[in-house]
Amino acid sequence: MIDINNFKKVHLVGIQGSGLSSLAKAFESRGIMVSGSDTNLVGHKKENVPNNADCLIYTVAAEANNPEILRAKELRIPTFSYPEILGQISQTLFTIAIAGTHGKTTTTNMIGKILTDMDLDPLVIAGSPMQDGRDMYGKGKYFVVEACEYKRSFLNIHPDIAIITNIDNDHLDYYKNRGDIENAFNEFIGNLKEGGKVIKDFQNLEYQKMLNLKIPGEHNIKNAMKALEAALELGVGAEAAIKSLNDFPGVERRFEFKGKNNNGALIFDDYAHHPTEVEATLLAAREKYPDLKLVVFFQPHLYSRTKDHLDQFAEKLKIADEVILLPIFASREKFDSSIKSEDLAEKINKTGGKAKVMSMDETSAYIKILPHNSIALTMGAGDINKVSDFG
Repeated sequence: MIDINNFKKVHLVGIQGSGLSSLAKAFESRGIMVSGSDTNLVGHKKENVPNNADCLIYTVAAEANNPEILRAKELRIPTFSYPEILGQISQTLFTIAIAGTHGKTTTTNMIGKILTDMDLDPLVIAGSPMQDGRDMYGKGKYFVVEACEYKRSFLNIHPDIAIITNIDNDHLDYYKNRGDIENAFNEFIGNLKEGGKVIKDFQNLEYQKMLNLKIPGEHNIKNAMKALEAALELGVGAEAAIKSLNDFPGVERRFEFKGKNNNGALIFDDYAHHPTEVEATLLAAREKYPDLKLVVFFQPHLYSRTKDHLDQFAEKLKIADEVILLPIFASREKFDSSIKSEDLAEKINKTGGKAKVMSMDETSAYIKILPHNSIALTMGAGDINKVSDFG
């Protein structure tokens, strides 16, 4: 077992990724020197690795023959994957790990904010920061971490409190079926430290009535209730925790207001990339702006996910008045000619919706001319947010 507080210099391979960039800031807040590389930054070459690094940490997307990883092994520098280093940190700090198919990032930040507001100085590692840009890379005893289920990464973490926001069919390019997913979550719960606690659902109508969140949506009420139960478990008073939650600003790329176009149309951006998330976000938009025309610009993420959930995507996207689809964002997958965004548009139109496919350039032009009585929502886990910055 290692203690990150003993590090003086670390090197991160894939430093621009959301998790590793947060980790870099956490190290820097502790006075640790950080170097790093990324495909879009300086590329990967063995010369990037400092000879005196205490360890090298790499993204799970790194290839086994990555020259920097190979160089670290030549120099006998300890190497860890990103999930492995989270596991090491969880062994040395009191760890609250938030797992689940949806809501992890928001719930992680909610708990982090409560503990920060209570001056408990937590170390928080989440997929995205809060919209107010606040850093939560504290040096206290609490480690609040988003625990990702993809490729069973979260099995590296040993929590004192494990939170399960929900379990849904996702990452079916890796998991065999729903049973396989549930088995992974059961293994995660099995990693609890002695005397640990699992939080799955928290029902308290009295507390729920006191929640007056700034961010819309029933799903965020559920996230907040789980954050509240975790806070109560840690000895934070209910009134103080609820006050903190009611002041929660939201998370970047989670129904994030980006500005207005020249006509006054409201522009929002959201990371939703699964049918359940799409539905929750669109219903939240309807709840907050019931009188505005809702236009969603959706960029499907992964060929496999689009194919696996084609009917569900079509059904959920129909909640919008108009759907603009961009080409599928392949991410880690190779081109698959058997599925395309036109297939999803056809499904939506056949069931009474209104959808068409546009390129990124066409989308950028169209979002600029939407009328004032509209709300535009860019949505997806790819680079669709490039067209929504109207700040």
